[in-house]
Amino acid sequence: MIILLKIADMDYIMNILSQYGKELISIIIPFITFTLSNFFNGKAKVSIGELHQFSFLIDEPLKDDEGNVIKEKQLLHTKYYMVINEGREPAKKLELIFNYKNMHLNLWPVRPYTESFDPNGRYVITFEYVAPKESFRCEILSINSELPEMLTSRCEQGVARSILLYPQKIINKYYLKFIQCCVFLGMASFIYIFIMLLQWLITKTG
Repeated sequence: MIILLKIADMDYIMNILSQYGKELISIIIPFITFTLSNFFNGKAKVSIGELHQFSFLIDEPLKDDEGNVIKEKQLLHTKYYMVINEGREPAKKLELIFNYKNMHLNLWPVRPYTESFDPNGRYVITFEYVAPKESFRCEILSINSELPEMLTSRCEQGVARSILLYPQKIINKYYLKFIQCCVFLGMASFIYIFIMLLQWLITKTG
C-alpha cells in the first residue's frame, strides 16, 4: 500500500513538471543568474574582526614629575584588529573611526595612513588603498586608561563588515586539497544533474 502511494505521488509530481515545466524553468533561470552575479561580483568587501585583547598589570609604580608615587602598579591595555579586503576590487579611502584618540597605534605590515578628526572629535585613520585579498593588523595600546572603541569603518565602495575571529589549528594541506576535490566533484555532479533535468523538462514540455 505504501509503495502504491509513493508511486502515485511520483506520478503526480511528474505530471506537474510536464505541465508547468516552462514556467518552472522561467523562474529557476533568473534565480540562478541573480545568485551567480552576486557571488562573482568583483566589488571590494572589507571585513574587520577583533583578533585579541588583553590587559597587563605592570609591577612598576607611576610617578609624577617630582618623583612622587601616584600608583603602585600600572595597567597596560592592548587590542588587535584584523582588516581584510575579501573582494576582487581594491578598497579606496578606507576609514577606521574611533570614538577618541588616547592610544598608541601600530600597523603590521607597515603601511602609510593619515590622521584626522571629525567635527565631534572622533579620531579617523584613513588608508588610501587596500588591494584585493590584502590584510593587515591594527594594534592599539593605552597605559592607565581605557582603550577607545572602533565605532565604524567604511570606504568608497561601502561599509565594512564586522566578523568574528577565533584561533584555529593549521590543517594539513593535502587534506585540504582532498576536501577541495570532493567539493569540486560534488558541484560538477550537481550541475550535470541540473542540466539533465532541464533537458528532460524541455523535452517533456516541447
